[in-house]
Amino acid sequence: MPHDPDKYRQLLGSVRSACAEYDQRLFCLEAITKEEMALIYADPKLLEATNFLAFIPLSPSDEDGEDCQGFYIALKEPICPDGGVYRREHYDVFVSLAKEAGAWLPRRLKEQIKQRAKTEPATMLAWWLSCMWWTNPPSDESLAESTLLWGQPFLQFAETIEQCQLTATNPALPNSSDEKGSQSEHSQEDIEAAPTAVERDLTGTLKPEKPKTTNQLMSEIIQEKPEAMGWTTSQWASKLKRARSTVHATSWWKTLESHRIRARAGRANDRRRKSKENDQWGN
Repeated sequence: MPHDPDKYRQLLGSVRSACAEYDQRLFCLEAITKEEMALIYADPKLLEATNFLAFIPLSPSDEDGEDCQGFYIALKEPICPDGGVYRREHYDVFVSLAKEAGAWLPRRLKEQIKQRAKTEPATMLAWWLSCMWWTNPPSDESLAESTLLWGQPFLQFAETIEQCQLTATNPALPNSSDEKGSQSEHSQEDIEAAPTAVERDLTGTLKPEKPKTTNQLMSEIIQEKPEAMGWTTSQWASKLKRARSTVHATSWWKTLESHRIRARAGRANDRRRKSKENDQWGN
């Protein structure tokens, strides 16, 4: 579908209105690693306190796309300096607008995001959050110091639309002169109609896509349904139509299992400590 600047002009107006209306009653969004998310899903209390939005894939760890690296984006409720109160509807408005932005994202920007991440997001919401990420990528140092990613989500939403020139006819990610140059000889209609990246052999014939590995399929499902981190091998095998032994051999399962073991050990230590404390009080 060709890019429609009018849709983003309308969307920008809605985002600016939301930013002005909610003022200091905003929520924040934080970046959480896959390892941290596995620990969260192994702890019912942490899971209940976490509001998950989407997974932003940043790069596959190897040529086969195994163990896609990235961050989960989750809601963080701030302490408002003027006594303002976070309300669920503010968060819901942001998610609704972000899904619209992701659904309308032009193919050119999608290709640029895929070129940088070497993979692609799984949902419309994840597409837009990825666009926000790549518009102003956080440094490794800032991510190491704090999980806080966007302290003013609506403001940074509007800045992304403007910096990517989505209200114009030829949008692009900032600092994407390499992608622009490679496409400068083609019209915008050609760009929008072009197929996504495909492999060709030496004769120019399209190669059939390689079937996805079990690990890749697990990664995609977890992006869309983080609750799948708590599935058993039987549940995974049923969902993927694979043998339980195949699921058990994946690196994703080994990662999840190691975090579950650590979480169980932590809960057991807590119970032992509380038991000792109770015994001491009883004496």
